[in-house]
Amino acid sequence: MKKITSISNLERFLSKRLMFISMPPLMEPLFKKVTNDRIVLVPTKFSSKDELENYSKEVRSKKEGIILGRGYVIDLIRGKVKLGEGSTTLSGNVLIFGYRKALKILDKHKVSDKVKVLEYSSLPFDNCVTYVPSLIAEAIRLQERDKLNDQIKVLNKFKLLLYKRPTSKDPIDALKESYRGSNLKEDWEKLTPKWKEVIHYYLDSSLGLLPGESERALENLSDYSSGYDLELSSPKYPEFVDLLDLSLRNLLNGKNVYVIGSLRSGKSTFASLLAKRFEELGFKVKIVDYHGIPQGYKYIEKLAEELNDKEPLIGVLTYDLYRVIRPKKGLMIKPGSRVIFSLTERKDLAVKIDKGVYDVPLSFLLTSENVDFDDYFFDYMFNVIFDADPNKVLWYLPLLKLAKDYGLPIPRMLSRISLEINGRKLDNDKDLILKWFSVVNRDIKIKISEEYGTDLIDTIDVNKIKKVLKEEIIKVLKPENSLSLIELYYYSLMDFNFLQVPNIGELRDYLTSGKKVNRMVKEILEELLPNLIENSSQRVEEICMSLRTRISTFKNTSQIDKEKMNEILEDTLLAPYKLVSEIKLVLSSKQSPPDCVETAIQITVSAVKGGRTEWVKSVIPDLIKRAKENTVFARLFSVIAYYYLMNEEDERLEEEIERLQDAYSIFPKSLIKYKRGELAHLEVQDPLWATILFGSLADYALSSKDLIKFAFLYEKFRRSATKVKEIPLNKDEALLLSDFLMTIPTTNSSLIYKELALLKKRLDAGIGYTLLLTHPKTESVRTTIELVEKLSNDWFSEVWKRVKEGDYTDEDCMDLIKMYQLKLMKSLANGEKYEYKTILQDVMDLKNICNQVKSSDIKGAIDIITNLSGVILNDRQEELIISGTSLDLAIYIGSLILLGRKDKQYFFNIIAKQIEERHPPDSLEVLLVQLIDALINEDKKRLEQKIEKMKDNYYSAMLEVLVKVLTDKRRAVLGLIPYIGMWHITGSRPRGLLY
Repeated sequence: MKKITSISNLERFLSKRLMFISMPPLMEPLFKKVTNDRIVLVPTKFSSKDELENYSKEVRSKKEGIILGRGYVIDLIRGKVKLGEGSTTLSGNVLIFGYRKALKILDKHKVSDKVKVLEYSSLPFDNCVTYVPSLIAEAIRLQERDKLNDQIKVLNKFKLLLYKRPTSKDPIDALKESYRGSNLKEDWEKLTPKWKEVIHYYLDSSLGLLPGESERALENLSDYSSGYDLELSSPKYPEFVDLLDLSLRNLLNGKNVYVIGSLRSGKSTFASLLAKRFEELGFKVKIVDYHGIPQGYKYIEKLAEELNDKEPLIGVLTYDLYRVIRPKKGLMIKPGSRVIFSLTERKDLAVKIDKGVYDVPLSFLLTSENVDFDDYFFDYMFNVIFDADPNKVLWYLPLLKLAKDYGLPIPRMLSRISLEINGRKLDNDKDLILKWFSVVNRDIKIKISEEYGTDLIDTIDVNKIKKVLKEEIIKVLKPENSLSLIELYYYSLMDFNFLQVPNIGELRDYLTSGKKVNRMVKEILEELLPNLIENSSQRVEEICMSLRTRISTFKNTSQIDKEKMNEILEDTLLAPYKLVSEIKLVLSSKQSPPDCVETAIQITVSAVKGGRTEWVKSVIPDLIKRAKENTVFARLFSVIAYYYLMNEEDERLEEEIERLQDAYSIFPKSLIKYKRGELAHLEVQDPLWATILFGSLADYALSSKDLIKFAFLYEKFRRSATKVKEIPLNKDEALLLSDFLMTIPTTNSSLIYKELALLKKRLDAGIGYTLLLTHPKTESVRTTIELVEKLSNDWFSEVWKRVKEGDYTDEDCMDLIKMYQLKLMKSLANGEKYEYKTILQDVMDLKNICNQVKSSDIKGAIDIITNLSGVILNDRQEELIISGTSLDLAIYIGSLILLGRKDKQYFFNIIAKQIEERHPPDSLEVLLVQLIDALINEDKKRLEQKIEKMKDNYYSAMLEVLVKVLTDKRRAVLGLIPYIGMWHITGSRPRGLLY
């Protein structure tokens, strides 16, 4: 099933073939304005079987176009099902109206009781669930007339038909089978025409009838009573309504429902709501919950046993438990994202915590104030995995020791080795605890205590385990698998989830867990690298051919076989470690011909410019040796060393560079002087070489936020740039010099001079922003801002041009934010009352013009500043923020509170706590958050203290402007806006790109 969630631009699906789109009933009104001779809406009912067959033949004879229709009707037309068989799934291309779109409509109409409206408009099928816009509209109208509750009471009497396929083959008998009330005929008449149409569709599709047949059969409905009236309670959370309907549909038709998620993500809450609705419908269901409240935690073996029950059940499991136990097939429900949406959307905000810094599921963070996640996870492991038994922990202690020292997951056979050499023999090849350690992908903070059986953990000798695993690898080591193991080593350095795992054959269970490589395995492979390379040396000629093919492919794309090109591209994207392994082998082997070595070094130059220093590091010793062989290798080595040392510290490499006599070694040698603080001794005579060198180093200092060195180098760059005469260079010199300036080197001299002119504009803007950050107390802030404007305007014009043409980087969009922030500061510094409105109006367009941004932090900064502008100008409801740095989010939420949105205080507290935990007490981040908090709480004394501390440590033009406007909360928010995106300095660009 392929979901289609929008009908706008339906023409984009048109192609030279016939396309079918299935949908639930009552969606037809959405297509009134889009149907034509190429977009066809099929009838909802037919008067005879012949009419259906003739229409089906006519449609299938079309060679192209889009055929839209109700799921069952489309299946009949396509021949997917036959009359008499029935079809209660929506298959193929399916139009779905999701819960977020439904909630947006309810927000737009200011609906108070969202749950009732959603209950009225949700339709479940075997494989999906959807809301129906026309039913939403009808429910809103009924609610406005205070008739919705009564209508839902009537509708609930027929709801079982939506959940359970009837066994009767006659439509009237099937309706009676599903009805739960005292007067069928009377209740049927109370239903709206739309809901009658829905029930007709469910009867036709469930029983395999001719579309329209049940409508004709129900015209003469007689009286009937089931003996009681069904009453269903409404769930508390609107976000769960459709998930409950889908779950009920599956449970009542014999399938298990597994509620899956991270810790504290609403799993048990959802399961209890589901069980309650199930029982209200007159059925009983078993819940198997790993942490059922009455029973406490449940042991993993017990869980696995109970999940094998033959009767349909509700299983409540964490992701890791589900992957370990692998229960029989069923519907998986993941309520976590709905819980986050539920907790945040009602406050009109979704928060993303920086994963790299705060490795805690957001649902846990939002539901567990003042609970430590690491402690909570350990308790979960102790109770569920080890059955709260210290003796069991003691038995599996080698696995916990591996987890403590080398992290998780642990390959299955490595776990077995660690147990066996410590005197633990496994009787069961499918040991669930061992499997759990091979599945969990997070570090565990282990509580050391006799109470938990962990007090002896450090008596386990991991070196002994490591030795045995290494011996196991050596036993099966041969030329055929050595290259694969080299590939696995480089794969372990890359850590991208989308990469294909190298095929290592029989060693797979020893060395990998899914797509992960344990740190112990990585260490062993690194130690074995010389042996692996020696074993693979006879493949050098084959590998050289591969490298040459890669280079020629990208140089002569028009002459290469398309299939070969696709194969190389797939390897480059999904298995880049293959290329790295080949380079390592070529550079290390004595059998490699010089042209092949040069090719390998050229590829390494591209890699190091792209920031891939983690694997370049392993070929540095080989490059040092190769640099001594000839001038070409030495010059390329200078390029590699220059970019490598921008990201890494390597004393041995620095020593080798000092010995180089090549003219181009001045670049890495100058970088070494930069790092040692010896810039004062840096002199270059040739103006062009000096301009490239100082410009490149200034760019490095800017990206590193090393403002003092940046200012020094900028001045050197500026002076040398004035002496440059644009004379043609010989091609070799141009190529090598441009390698230190540009990502892709060139032999075209004019391109080098053009790049230098662009670099000057960018560095001018960078020095301008630096002046804002280092603005002296004795200087007029207006004067500083005006100077910054002059320095930055050329670069801002360049960026604005690129953005308008759609040819921009993420950082270009951040520079536009800096441009608007500068304009806003100027307006506030000049005391202008209304100029900010024009500026913020322009800011609001940023989201539209910078709509291709990939960086979550930059996208977050754009969302934050544009949404905040909308709130300030129009008092509009703020939109969801799903990304951004912690400080930017704190400024955003704090600003909303200052603007009157008091319900955001909880979120501000969460992020403020995160910032205070990860930054020093006197850092700008902590002081700024505390200043905002003092401003929110109108604590003048504390506010003055924070201002003074910021003046002492972080005096800037931003601070001076902010202090000017603090007496007025609305203008204080304007003063906080320049602090958004403080992590980006105008003109700075990241040093490395990915593959």
